Amino acid sequence: TPATLAQCGGLVSTKEVDVAGARKLIDQGVSVLDVRRATEFAEAHIDGATNIAHTRLAARLNDVPKGSPILCHCKAGMRSAYASALLERNGYDVTNLAGGFDAWLKAGAPAMA
Repeated sequence: TPATLAQCGGLVSTKEVDVAGARKLIDQGVSVLDVRRATEFAEAHIDGATNIAHTRLAARLNDVPKGSPILCHCKAGMRSAYASALLERNGYDVTNLAGGFDAWLKAGAPAMA
C-alpha cells in the first residue's frame, strides 16, 4: 500500500539507458560490469568489461570499483536489474543497460570474443 511504501522510504528507481546512451557512457570512461555467467562472457562481451556473475556479486562487491559510475548489463536486462539494485543498496552509482547484451548486439555495437 502507499502507506507501507512511505514507511519504507518509498521506491527507488535504477537509472537505465539504451545502447546509444550506454555507448556515450563508455566513451566517457564508465566501468562496464557484465553480470552474465563466465561462459556467456567468454563467447562475446563489451570490450573492457569486468565479468562477475550476478549470483556471485554479493560475495564479490570488493571487486567492483567504488567511486566511479558503472554500466551494468546481462543478456536481456533482468539479471542486471537485480545486480544494479544490489549495487545501489551498497552505495554504487550504477546504470542498467536496457535490453542487455542482446540489445547491444542487435544495435550493431562492437563485441569482443
